[in-house]
Amino acid sequence: MVCFLYHIDPWSGIPVNRSLADQILGYMFGFKQVIIDPTGEMQSSVMGFPLIFKSLEEAKAHSELANLKWVYFHAHSKKTLQEYQHPEDNVIYCIGSDWTGLGYSPEELDGDVLRVSAPDPDSDNGEREFHAASILPIIAYDRALKLWQRRHSHMI
Repeated sequence: MVCFLYHIDPWSGIPVNRSLADQILGYMFGFKQVIIDPTGEMQSSVMGFPLIFKSLEEAKAHSELANLKWVYFHAHSKKTLQEYQHPEDNVIYCIGSDWTGLGYSPEELDGDVLRVSAPDPDSDNGEREFHAASILPIIAYDRALKLWQRRHSHMI
């Protein structure tokens, strides 16, 4: 099972487009969505997914998620997605909100902590960080490409 966890800021006014994720990335990669909604206003859809929780702790304790490999994305992580080797299966990718991230520093998260960045000569540190909405397809593409390369390395 491959899952993607989102954190929703109730005050942001920018909802996660669940239909886009379900229809495009869901069909391509067979993942399941997990959403952190502190307001408790969102409801699960057909077949119990997405799984919706009020906190990250609640999600981590859920029986379907507790034994997965947790991979977090944090703007201050030292390791980047580009250098990460994805697990084949049983993984959950956690994407924080644009405003509050996941609410933890990289050191407080138990699992692999990565960041997605690209060169940006106009920024103070020379790198550009991505918004949460753009990270999901980047992760999905990086995962698919690297797993394909790993499986077909004898052909390359």
